Amino acid sequence: MVCVCIAIVRVFGVLVFSIPNLEQPLFPMLSGLFGISSLIVSLSEKTVLPQQSFAETIKLEPRIIAKAVGAGTFSGALTGIFLGLAAQAATLASELVGKMGIGMMVLVGGIGTVSSLFFLSDTLFNR
Repeated sequence: MVCVCIAIVRVFGVLVFSIPNLEQPLFPMLSGLFGISSLIVSLSEKTVLPQQSFAETIKLEPRIIAKAVGAGTFSGALTGIFLGLAAQAATLASELVGKMGIGMMVLVGGIGTVSSLFFLSDTLFNR
């Protein structure tokens, strides 16, 4: 079985690298290989998308907003200082704060905002 898989991968690699005028063959090849499993699973399931409502307002408690903003600021600062911690920072912050439900969106937005501010300040002031 292993030999068959190796042979299939070798043939796939030879075919992809032999395509003319393809400057970056690894991106479509790897994205196809990693994405094919989720495509196969989604084909076998009957997924129904829920109806979306844009008139609905989401109310958050001030306590949840404060926890999410605080954890997002702290985690975003960690992400700005230690590059490559984006997903880990969100996981760490959610574990520190606990279950927040929709407040997680505020948390992830805060991480991205503070991380971007760190990047901009580093770019502008460290020449």
